[in-house]
Amino acid sequence: MSELGRDYQMTDEDEIFAFLERYPAVAPLLLDIRSNIRQSFGDDQVRLEMFHDPEWPEDGPKLVVSIQTHDSSREALEHFHRFNQEWWLKKRSDVDAPLLVTFEHVRRV
Repeated sequence: MSELGRDYQMTDEDEIFAFLERYPAVAPLLLDIRSNIRQSFGDDQVRLEMFHDPEWPEDGPKLVVSIQTHDSSREALEHFHRFNQEWWLKKRSDVDAPLLVTFEHVRRV
């Protein structure tokens, strides 16, 4: 778990750890996800957070891996497409857990 704290910014740590206890195959996958994100996005920060859909509460929470990129929209989409095509879409089908990988633009400060 300490490795996750090194690789990810986390909100709601208690809820994230409870999710990982429920879906133990996700923890090692998160390390692989981060490694593959580096190949596509470099050292952009990545955040872990829980998402609760208010319109579908019966679906339960989802763990969201959110790449915090400074890239332009075009570059970010190209990097995300490469990440999906080269790795994530193949790996995603192996995991039976509500897990989402996405990106968002952040401003440099």
